[in-house]
Amino acid sequence: MPESNRNRIVGAIPSGRYGRPDEVTDLVTFLVRDDAGYITAQEIGIDGGLELNTLSIVGSKDEPTMPGDMVGWPMAPACR
Repeated sequence: MPESNRNRIVGAIPSGRYGRPDEVTDLVTFLVRDDAGYITAQEIGIDGGLELNTLSIVGSKDEPTMPGDMVGWPMAPACR
């Protein structure tokens, strides 16, 4: 991905950085424990606050489009 696109995306993430794989695995590890049994039918965003951000990070007509709200992005195969 071009550096300009990476910078634009990180600039739109309130946490100011991309997420780490261990942050996702920590959540999944918690959710599969018996202690998390009372949590049901929840959508938990692991996006550093990107979904809450109102900035548009969509490129111009001459640039590849980068998603701002992740709507329409295909899910990872393990999440389908």
